[in-house]
Amino acid sequence: MTAPLLMIRGEIDPNALNHWAATHGLAQRGGFDEGYALHALLTGMFGSLAPRPFRLVPSAGGGRAVLYGYGASGADDLADGARRCADPLQLRVLSPDSLDDKAMPGTWTEGAVYGFEVRLRPVRRTDKPDDRDRASERDAFQWEADRLPPGAMTRTREQVYAGWLAERLVRQGGASLAGPVVLTHFRRTPVLRKGRTGWSLTEGPDAVLSGCLAVRDGARFHALLAEGIGRHKGFGYGMVLIRPC
Repeated sequence: MTAPLLMIRGEIDPNALNHWAATHGLAQRGGFDEGYALHALLTGMFGSLAPRPFRLVPSAGGGRAVLYGYGASGADDLADGARRCADPLQLRVLSPDSLDDKAMPGTWTEGAVYGFEVRLRPVRRTDKPDDRDRASERDAFQWEADRLPPGAMTRTREQVYAGWLAERLVRQGGASLAGPVVLTHFRRTPVLRKGRTGWSLTEGPDAVLSGCLAVRDGARFHALLAEGIGRHKGFGYGMVLIRPC
């Protein structure tokens, strides 16, 4: 029996988010990590009920962005908790009245094929520690290029990231790719984290991939949706959105 999973939707005011983040010292060394700010905001508003993984989809016209997330708590519980505990500025960023939800299926048919879109931080770990005494992360594309002789890199960024995604789907065991993967968006964005030695600000790949996938194990696919893919799942990456293929 799989645990209940709900998709949450809400609306974010980007200007209010920037204001709230600034009041909490989340703009460090001239950089702003939107994912970290949202992680801190959602934790502050909802505590352990906060949806994870989540993804923020900006508005094409620059207005309110849409927040999607997976979690075990529905919109009513989240809204009730926010109205009781959130501060007024947090409620300007994410109004409880904008929250909505839907229950995800508890069972998935093996062999079923779905379209997907996922925002990822496709990185590989290195042995070189960063200033938090942890293994460093490198863009998977650059990591592969640096391991080859000069001029020997033949795979595109899209191909490298598709292979990276395929590896992680195999590792998690719930699904596999069922066709080509398209890199629909790429940029490099800041990564802000706080460790024992204070704040660190780096940058890394920020990629949106889309395509089709096939369910290989229903229970593991359910877990894949609930857990997300890759690193930084608590900071706006790894949420798999599915659609008809």
